[in-house]
This record gives sequence, C-alpha cells and structure tokens, in this order.
Amino acid sequence: MSRTFFRFSAASVIGVMAIARPALAQAPDQFRTAEPPPPFRTAAPPPPTPVPRARPEPEPAVVAPPPAPAPDPAKRFDGLWTGLYTCVATRTFQQFDANLTAQIKDGKFSIVTEQQPGMPGYWSVNGAVAPDNTIALSGEAIARGVPGQVAQGTHMPMQFTGRFNGDELTTSPNADRGNRVCTIRMHRRQ
Repeated sequence: MSRTFFRFSAASVIGVMAIARPALAQAPDQFRTAEPPPPFRTAAPPPPTPVPRARPEPEPAVVAPPPAPAPDPAKRFDGLWTGLYTCVATRTFQQFDANLTAQIKDGKFSIVTEQQPGMPGYWSVNGAVAPDNTIALSGEAIARGVPGQVAQGTHMPMQFTGRFNGDELTTSPNADRGNRVCTIRMHRRQ
C-alpha cells in the first residue's frame, strides 16, 4: 500500500479560502441576529399600594372607681360614747362621779338615760358638733340626791363646752351650782 501525501502550499490554501469566503459570507450566522435587541427598559414601578392595616381594637377604658365620698363632717363623731361626769370636792360637797352614756347621730349629741323624763337620774343634755371639732352642751339633770349635799329631784342646769380629739371628748371645767367644778370625759365605743 502506498501512501500518498498531498502537499499544499500556502498559496493554494489561501486560494481555497478565497473561493469559500464569499459562500461563507452569504451563509447566515446562527449566533447573530440581524439587529441587536433594543435595550431593556422598564417603566417606573407604580407606587406601592398601602396595605390596609387592621384597626386595633380600642383598649377598654380604665375606669377608676369613683372616689369615696368625703365623710360628712357632721357625722365624723357619730356613735355610742361612754364616760364619766365628775365634780371635784369642795368645802361643802364631796367628789361626785356619775356614769354617762351618749349617742351622737348626724353630729347631734344627746345623753341617753334609762330614767323617765322628770324622774331622779334623768339627764336632758344636748348639743351639736361644730366644724372645728368643738361642742357646746346644754340642758339639765335631775339629781338622784346625795344626803347632805343635793336633794333628790333637784333640777340642775348643765352647760359645757368641749372638744373632740379622735375618739375622746373632754369638756372644759364648768362651775355648777355651789361653784363646784365639774367635767365630762367620754370615749367612743362604736
């Protein structure tokens, strides 16, 4: 078997290419298009549409309880009061003590007794609490009688001025008949 070698010269290769060139030039390029595409343009995006927010439910209003009504000044000492009516000894009288019970209601003070009106031991002493915590008491008591001092059934006028200090009432010393100094001192029980 013989081998045949072809020899090509550079001129022959160029010639062949020159002949093929017009044919290649007329062949369409598969990777190129006739015109480049227009540049990619986009319109400005539309403004964002606001997303409707769910309205928060209103928080329940915090309603403070109404303030407690201010205490009625006339009632601030209302209640049951107990204590002593005390008269100091003099040259003609011995010291005298009597238990007392009083009721204050709506700022009105009154001595409470078990005796019927007009009977020995009955007290009718009343007063009203003033805005400055003072009280003026007036009325009368009917004596049970102390031998050698006061006859039973004697009507004795009573007049006192006093001051409340918390749950305590103290009257100023007042002189009764015979210039004997007497006071009332009471404490609230209820």
